[in-house]
Amino acid sequence: MDGDRMFEPAQALAVAKSHQDIPAALALLHPEMVLENPAFGTTARGRRTPATKGDSACLQTHA
Repeated sequence: MDGDRMFEPAQALAVAKSHQDIPAALALLHPEMVLENPAFGTTARGRRTPATKGDSACLQTHA
């Protein structure tokens, strides 16, 4: 895989986040993804769909 192709998913995620398009951002993430935020001491694991919450898609966050 070349460098430009490796950058494409990160760029697509940045665009989705900048547009606050949560469904588009989540579509780019692996279902078993882990997102750590050391500054806040939180870790997000996996995804929830709008059907599980009744609103916009959101991440499951575990402190």
